[in-house]
Amino acid sequence: MSTQTALLTFSIGPVHTFIAQARRVADLWAGSRMLSHLVGEATHVVLNTEGCRMVLPYFETVEATPKTLTNRFVCRVPLHRVEQTAQEMAKAVEDRWEEMVAWTANKMAGHPYNCKTAKAIWTSDPQSKGRRQSDGVIEIAWSWVPEDLGESGDSYARAADQAARQYQASRLFRPFTQRHETGDKCAICGERTALPDGKRNHVRSTWQAIQEAAETVEKTDAAYFRLGQTRLCLVCTTKRFYPKLAEVDREKNRHRYRFVHGSQLSRFAAFEDFAASEERPYFALVAMDGDKLSEILRWDKTRIRGDIQAFHRQLSSRLTQFANSLGGQRSADLRLDDLSFKEPFDKEIPPQLIYAGGEDVLFVCHARDALPLTRAIRQHFLEIVSGLRPYLTEREDLKQITISAAILYAHVKQSAGLLFRDVEDLLNRKAKREAGRDALALRLAKRSGAPLEVAFKWDEAAGDGTKSWLASFLDLVEQLEKRNLSSSSSYDLRTAEETLRQTFNQGATTDKTGQRWFDWLAAQLRRDGLSPGEAESTATLLRPFFQEGKTPALRIARFLGREVA
Repeated sequence: MSTQTALLTFSIGPVHTFIAQARRVADLWAGSRMLSHLVGEATHVVLNTEGCRMVLPYFETVEATPKTLTNRFVCRVPLHRVEQTAQEMAKAVEDRWEEMVAWTANKMAGHPYNCKTAKAIWTSDPQSKGRRQSDGVIEIAWSWVPEDLGESGDSYARAADQAARQYQASRLFRPFTQRHETGDKCAICGERTALPDGKRNHVRSTWQAIQEAAETVEKTDAAYFRLGQTRLCLVCTTKRFYPKLAEVDREKNRHRYRFVHGSQLSRFAAFEDFAASEERPYFALVAMDGDKLSEILRWDKTRIRGDIQAFHRQLSSRLTQFANSLGGQRSADLRLDDLSFKEPFDKEIPPQLIYAGGEDVLFVCHARDALPLTRAIRQHFLEIVSGLRPYLTEREDLKQITISAAILYAHVKQSAGLLFRDVEDLLNRKAKREAGRDALALRLAKRSGAPLEVAFKWDEAAGDGTKSWLASFLDLVEQLEKRNLSSSSSYDLRTAEETLRQTFNQGATTDKTGQRWFDWLAAQLRRDGLSPGEAESTATLLRPFFQEGKTPALRIARFLGREVA
């Protein structure tokens, strides 16, 4: 029998679409956790097949599976059965998804809901040739490259690099299947027909009966059918019921590793619970993501000391440690024990973790907690990955392993799915592309007026180089909070800046040193009642923001210093 092996890359999706179809924070959590659960089904095939091993992320047993898995992984399989193994993994994912949907359809059809789904949407008959609503929702893809384990000592490194390139190229083409469903649509995804059959009268009467039954008979289901959040399709109903499905799995001792860490399902707080007050109905959604991890995994022996596979395993271990350290005893908990972060100002509603897998993090919190908490998580990430130093030939390369973040300050009435799309866009577009990674992006989206955005690198110096942009921004927030800078001044200065920028930066008269901005700011602040010394000190603080076109930071600082303090 051949001893040759292959590196097989396996993934499921679509991640962002599946997660973003959400109305509330619990839906975001359910979407991400379900994908992780399905990936786990595929990793079980690897761990239970002779000759197969997990590579990225690296773990050796089912019990050692990370709490949350990303949508893609790499494994080593015997070359002679690579396609067979991939097909077995795909079948495991499809079978589990089928079980979840079938459980949901049967629950909805039984007492007390009596929602018998139309055959056009769902049928348990495997011979049915009609396209069911749940078909094609989960996309599965894989690619593989042979791994030469002969005399060459760098076979893994070459195969890993080729595998990464091949998988990336394969994702440039993604098949698209046109979905056409008639009738009233789901209130969450808006693309699939609502149960039971999409007929308006049936949909309304059925879901009204379901909500009443949940409130009077199946009271433990009441949280899943809140007013205005019903009228769901079968797929979104399955996602909504995921906590119930997880409880059933635990009772049957199925894949017990999912709860082996003591994780208990808990109810997520509504966005409204994170508002500073009824008059200030805003909260924060935070997304964080590692930078250039795919490039780092392709570093060769000029940058890696010793065995490259050992480095990959150590990197995987560090990222798993980071993600696991953020998860608390209950599913919604964000652990603060290992973070240099003081307790939230509102202890009754602490920050809630939606997702932590590898270097990806998503959580919701009070608006005022978001920035210090994000800084603390970033510092925690850097402390964990600092353990990779012995594997690197150059100390400076450790600085390439960074994490970017995006903080979206939004109104509590916004849909969770839309907010998820916005914060992911802010992270990728503003923090990573525009700011150049290792950066933080802030976005204030109030119900009136255009959203305001600003981004800066975590440690990049501002102005004269004595402070970073972030430190200067926090000083600005403090100035507004202590009333050293009036709220009206921050608003008026920002408004005038749009006109003055054209005047100060024209041709040969371009203000490269920022002196014109300083003189103008100091004069304006003196008119607003500050003493000459206070005006000059505050003008020094403000000058870099005006000089570098980062004045949206003033309005965001005003929001944090005055509106949600």
